[in-house]
Amino acid sequence: MDTYNTKHGTNIPCTPETVRPIYRENSTENTAQFEKRIMEAYADILKKYEGKRILIVGHAGTSKPILKNYFGKTHEEAYFQITIKNAEPYRLMTTAIVNPLDRWILSKLQVLIAQVHDAMDGYDVSRACRAIVEYMDELTNWYVRLSRRRFWESGMTADKKSAYETLHTVLTETSKLLAPYMPFISEDIFRGLTKKESVHLEYITRPSKQLIDTNLNRDMEICEHIVSLGLALRSRKNIRVRQPLASITVTKELSEYYQSIICNELNVKDILFENPEKLAKKICKPDARKIGPKY
Repeated sequence: MDTYNTKHGTNIPCTPETVRPIYRENSTENTAQFEKRIMEAYADILKKYEGKRILIVGHAGTSKPILKNYFGKTHEEAYFQITIKNAEPYRLMTTAIVNPLDRWILSKLQVLIAQVHDAMDGYDVSRACRAIVEYMDELTNWYVRLSRRRFWESGMTADKKSAYETLHTVLTETSKLLAPYMPFISEDIFRGLTKKESVHLEYITRPSKQLIDTNLNRDMEICEHIVSLGLALRSRKNIRVRQPLASITVTKELSEYYQSIICNELNVKDILFENPEKLAKKICKPDARKIGPKY
């Protein structure tokens, strides 16, 4: 694994300009220069071998700039938090994935792959199938639904290309997981997407746990839950979604990205955040009828 030392001691903040990788001994190349060199080489590979499957073998440090620029990781995550084991393979993207929605569904894909492997190692087919069904529900009813405008926008923008590659990756990998249980449907999906001979001749992908973003998964789950409760409340009160509302009050403060999703999905103009203790109080009151007369 790569170790990093600062130019003036360990108390100096680790930034691309101050951190020097030790994998180029006796070199003055800092992380920013190293990152530029790696990304230029990676871009050249993508251009030269477009549409082909290329195996890139390198030390762990080589993958760090790619994780940062193509998987939407922060500098801190890519260089200091994500640990890649020796001889650990994972699939690289050919398009920079910066949209949180794409990063989320790819992160959930790695969770799914890990769940299916764990279930099958224990010969628990039912648990493996449930995990796939739950993932496909989120893919269809959340990711695809929220990405429709991105798929339909005119021209091939960077965001549209990111959405296309993300969906292609997700469907391809999911078809591999489905192959043992639904051999014909998974075969049709896989061959239609890849033009390869058969999904049953492919290796099932091993989970890349370094690509799982726990915080992103948690926040998106909270956002989904708020939207689900809001739609259920509208239905209970017979208020159609087409009718705009002034605001909605929630107890979890989220970033502007998730707020915009909630506003669009529930058709509300504003989101108010409130301490849950101020919204409701727990009261313990005896039931006189059940207790009976006092003696």
